[in-house]
Amino acid sequence: MRNSGGILQAFAVLAAIWTTLGHPAAAADPFAKPKLTEEELIAGSKAEGGKLSFYTSIPTKPYQAVIKAFEERYPWVKSTFIRKGGPVLAQQFYAEKAGGTEKADVINSGAAEVYPDFRKKGFLAAIGNLPQYPALRDLAKGPDGTYVAFLFVSQPMLWNTKLVKAEDVPDDLWELTKPKWKDKVASGNPAGGGASLNWYSWVCDCRKQAAGGTRPSSGLGQKWMNAMRENNMLLPGQVGPLNNAIITGQSQIAVSQFMGSVVEAIEEGAPIDYKYPKQGTMGQHWVGAVNAKAPNPYTARLFMNWLMSKEGQIVLIQKLGAHSGRADIDSTKHFPLKGGIAPFDQLWIMDIEAITAEDTKEFVNNVSIALMGKAVK
Repeated sequence: MRNSGGILQAFAVLAAIWTTLGHPAAAADPFAKPKLTEEELIAGSKAEGGKLSFYTSIPTKPYQAVIKAFEERYPWVKSTFIRKGGPVLAQQFYAEKAGGTEKADVINSGAAEVYPDFRKKGFLAAIGNLPQYPALRDLAKGPDGTYVAFLFVSQPMLWNTKLVKAEDVPDDLWELTKPKWKDKVASGNPAGGGASLNWYSWVCDCRKQAAGGTRPSSGLGQKWMNAMRENNMLLPGQVGPLNNAIITGQSQIAVSQFMGSVVEAIEEGAPIDYKYPKQGTMGQHWVGAVNAKAPNPYTARLFMNWLMSKEGQIVLIQKLGAHSGRADIDSTKHFPLKGGIAPFDQLWIMDIEAITAEDTKEFVNNVSIALMGKAVK
């Protein structure tokens, strides 16, 4: 028994070796550093093959211009994308997570309310250590650096200039409830598009303004929505169908439209013009985030970092007619239309962190009842 201590010690050594070989220490998370550099992101992107899968609600032509500029800046990157309305895109992302499928690297939409729920469920990676992140407005930063509003998009009225003279377009949204405008007004459908979902968050006077906001409420509420239903307001769908309804003359005036679609239509020569009503306008969060289980995590972060950069922001402003998420960019200097854009401090911006997934379901149903007389399924 005099050698028992030595035998036990030998077993201990063997056990330690087995533990080390069989259960090696977890590799350090390369993205947990306090600060990442662009050089690190570039090297990692090249190593993983430069692939990028982008889930977005940006209309197709502006998206193509944004991706073209990004790929010219980083020519080894090759992008694929899925383009759907914000609520529909969120449903797909939820379904993929539930099924254990990870296809998206970056997800972006104007259905901003879903991002706090994504964050709480652990779906999003922390990106607060990206090089361009500190340049964003505080208002643009989600908790824990998990998502960012890299743009804020205003939502004007627009009209068909062949059917309505500019001087005949009402300044007051209440005017649209009068018999004169029956069967002549269209709106996006909040059940299927992030732009209209956000716009009705302002219209309803039922949601909280972001911290520091001083804009008055819309003064419209359910009474206005009910009146517009009685006036047979058309709800053709998302931003594309809404533009088409005005361009083709199916309706004469539209509300709730995403400014990026207005910019695209006017630049293509469509017979439309726009202005803001006296009640003001929503400043829609245009949110982006990196999937916590992104197939290409370096390229995903490289893309998000570029979207937050001055170069990326100016491209976005020019193509989407939006306000920058950065405080050091004067968006009015890069806005592409001569009609101009509402000043940033005139935007009513929602506190999206005050909203839960259940709140959103209830909100969509209530607004659908007010606008269509029935809840969504």
